[in-house]
Amino acid sequence: MGKFNPFSFFKTGKKTSNFDPAPVSPEHSISVQKGKKTFTQGGESTYALRSVDFQAEIGELVMIVGPSGSGKTTLLSVIAGTLRCDEGSVTVLGRRLDNLSSNQITDFRRQNIGFIFQQFHLIPTLTCAENVSIPLLLQGWKSKPALEKAKEGLEAVGLGSKINQFPKKLSGGQQQRVAIARALVHDPELIICDEPTSALDSETGIKVMDLISAQAKKRTVIIVTHDNRIYKYADRIVELEDGQIISSTGKTHV
Repeated sequence: MGKFNPFSFFKTGKKTSNFDPAPVSPEHSISVQKGKKTFTQGGESTYALRSVDFQAEIGELVMIVGPSGSGKTTLLSVIAGTLRCDEGSVTVLGRRLDNLSSNQITDFRRQNIGFIFQQFHLIPTLTCAENVSIPLLLQGWKSKPALEKAKEGLEAVGLGSKINQFPKKLSGGQQQRVAIARALVHDPELIICDEPTSALDSETGIKVMDLISAQAKKRTVIIVTHDNRIYKYADRIVELEDGQIISSTGKTHV
């Protein structure tokens, strides 16, 4: 509880030829119905999600906000498939995640979800292009075409001159742009962002959000944030408190 696990995306798991035995026709891009999650520590139980209903659509940028411990990260993790609800259903892009095995969820995530994190999580011993190519390599691409695709992605975020640089040579804003290129390189339908601007100054944060918000035109983008500087980019803001959604406001209504 409290921290999204970025490395879940990179789990290698056993490959499955048909990762979804029972796809459903999606009414929403994302649908969490009556989602409940409890964490137990030291004999005490904490309700992270209390019968939460949440939906999002393609073409929508939704921000999930609320105080620390409100359930934001738990909800994000449930949507990403890195955490399972104790009760309720989770449907993402037509797949009932609660009906899939761990290996099937890993395969689904590799194909369909891009992740952008607060701390970038770039591998320091790899060049920018090599970092961006990782999602493609996990899908089984050969190294050369994966690197070519990664270079295209870096050029798209204005870092064509940094292809062979290592992350430590880049500014924070540049590293986050590399992370955005990595999140987009496999053309996912869902982008999940965990505090993507909180480690950046205002000017850099705006540039990063311009890049992220542009992706919502043809994808679903979910952002967990404490950064009220970026609220203006949201189509909808969903507020959690004590594991419950207490408001949902904005330009779109679900």
